[in-house]
Amino acid sequence: MFINRISLMAESSLFLLLLLSTPSAAQWVRVWPDSPAVENPVFDPSEVVEYLTAPGGNLFAGSDYWNGVLRSTDYGATWTRLNSLHTIVRAWGVAGTNLFLSSLSGSLGTVLRSTDSGESWTEADNGLRGASVDGFAFDGTALVAGTEWNGVFRSTNTGSTWTQVADSSLGWPLHYFVVSGTDIFVSGVGGVYRSTDGGTSWASASSGLPSPNVGSLAVIGTTLIACMGDSIFRSTNNGVNWTLAGKPFAGNSIGSIIASGSILFGRGTGLSWSSDSGTTWKANNGGLPTAWEATISALAVSGQNLIAATWMGIYRAKLSYVTGVNTSLNDLPEAFKLDQNYPNPFNPSTTIRYSLPQRSRVSLTVFNTLGQQVATLVNEAQEADYHDVRFDGSGLASGVYFYRIMAGTFVATKKLLLIR
Repeated sequence: MFINRISLMAESSLFLLLLLSTPSAAQWVRVWPDSPAVENPVFDPSEVVEYLTAPGGNLFAGSDYWNGVLRSTDYGATWTRLNSLHTIVRAWGVAGTNLFLSSLSGSLGTVLRSTDSGESWTEADNGLRGASVDGFAFDGTALVAGTEWNGVFRSTNTGSTWTQVADSSLGWPLHYFVVSGTDIFVSGVGGVYRSTDGGTSWASASSGLPSPNVGSLAVIGTTLIACMGDSIFRSTNNGVNWTLAGKPFAGNSIGSIIASGSILFGRGTGLSWSSDSGTTWKANNGGLPTAWEATISALAVSGQNLIAATWMGIYRAKLSYVTGVNTSLNDLPEAFKLDQNYPNPFNPSTTIRYSLPQRSRVSLTVFNTLGQQVATLVNEAQEADYHDVRFDGSGLASGVYFYRIMAGTFVATKKLLLIR
């Protein structure tokens, strides 16, 4: 009996040791590079990711420091290098099924486009005249590009050709774009600017801001949020005027902000989040590096995961862990999805459901068998969630129709049957 008790104690101690030495699946876990993080790391530029984007079910990462692009197809759990692409990355852009990246060679910039999730790339910089692009925005019709010194360019043919629509008087660098409804906003050293015509013309939207040096922008519902050092400003009237939401950082600057649903995330030395549009902030950084190597260079939301690029690599955590909110009864979708309409066949109306794992520009249209568009059900930016849309076919003849969704790089088509 004595020997059995010793054996039981040893087994219990071993179990406890394994439990304490195994990273919690709930906290932040490093997912790239996949080698163990080391203590007292030496800064290595080749390990730094500065730009993340999450179109559809894919994640892409790039850097100013090294030539190459990383891609994840499982919400950041694992990463592979796209060996066919040897370039630095200055900015990412998404327009429908097109993925764009901006790069810089010497003093000249170039834009590359991929239509196959990064497998192959072609140049898409005709008309940019070598300008260095720092940010992109797509409102469903036009693609706009903000540059470091040359203002704003616009393309209506998914990057095949570009036209300059604003000069350097808007400020520099024009990196942070957001789309709110049908409006496009951009920020830079010159302040915040707004376009109501797809990027063709721009007007100042900085009234109420203490200085023209504006950092990043985010949108939650119809509220526009601007990050300025240690302060957060809000506008509820499309930038006509701004009010101070608070100074929650006590002199510590936040590098940039992104929004996911009703949650605002801020990156800096560690990760902060806000559930009240930037007034108050909390942090949950268990598992992230500490001290200077904790600096977060980029953030992205992919499915129910938050992805953070640091000087020590890429880390991933569940959104529910970061925010401390148990979303088991109201989980966001893990992936883009278009469901079969119900009922089907139908007369005269039916419901179409689709899933968005992240805020996306959505186009949902209905076509007849000749390929003619007979209805536009959705054409706007929408939050991550499950969405239901009612389609009324009262004015249509009986027969087969098709409905198609475009959200980010996700495109899907299904058939529906109207029977009188």
